[in-house]
Amino acid sequence: MTEGKVLKGDKSATKLGFPTANITNKDNVLPGIYAGHVILAGETFDAVLYVGKKRKEILEAHILDFKKNIYGKTIQVEVIEKIRDDENISDVGLLKEKIEKDTMDAWAILFGHK
Repeated sequence: MTEGKVLKGDKSATKLGFPTANITNKDNVLPGIYAGHVILAGETFDAVLYVGKKRKEILEAHILDFKKNIYGKTIQVEVIEKIRDDENISDVGLLKEKIEKDTMDAWAILFGHK
């Protein structure tokens, strides 16, 4: 489990419809997409986690069914299971499809983990 203050990012994931809470990747989670949990103020939320090959120092968490602004808040992030490796996808439509599938895969993994 890693902990950090939520940093402002470039909003590229938000523009695709998948806002993320970005923290410093202190535990050096390897690049990839993961199912995981975010703990905020003692409450646990399901999430899709991402560490990119190009920006390994940032861990991004797309908290599922979550709409609050948490910039500057401290969160804990727990990696549960790897979904897939990071890929370079330049086609925006294909990228959105992959993220949607990652989200469904995360739901399935996390539902079985409870």
